[in-house]
Amino acid sequence: MRTFLFALGTLCFLIVTASPAFAGPKPWPFGWWPSHWEDLDFERPYMHDGKSRHNTQWDYRGWQAEDWISQRDSGLQLIEGWYVAGILTDQYVRNKVPVLEVGSGFYDLGGFDKRRVVRVVDTVYGITAQDPNAIFRLRDAATKDYIGLYSRHGLMLE
Repeated sequence: MRTFLFALGTLCFLIVTASPAFAGPKPWPFGWWPSHWEDLDFERPYMHDGKSRHNTQWDYRGWQAEDWISQRDSGLQLIEGWYVAGILTDQYVRNKVPVLEVGSGFYDLGGFDKRRVVRVVDTVYGITAQDPNAIFRLRDAATKDYIGLYSRHGLMLE
């Protein structure tokens, strides 16, 4: 009987003290203090709403390409930094269509920043400003597959 009670006590102790792995230390074994949940915005729990088409989710943001360009001496200096970071790897013209090759760093960016990077490239080089029907294609540097295109309507990824 003592062995059974000892085993039961040990099991209860392990259950009470065991907890799943969390990102940071908690103030007590059962989770966060109730004050942790105050002042949270539960109206928009996700970055994207899941109902809007993928290409139009960012239409109403107050961001302009000049916001980033103005932080450097020129737009070309900003784009050069993206080459160093592995976001962009090359740009050229194939069959009279501009091609922008993206590296592995491009895939590390979120949806907002992917669109913003490509929009800055378009603003600096004025590709879609020259012709309302102009586009440029995006190509993966590693696989050499085309992954999308950019027009005056925005970035469309496959």
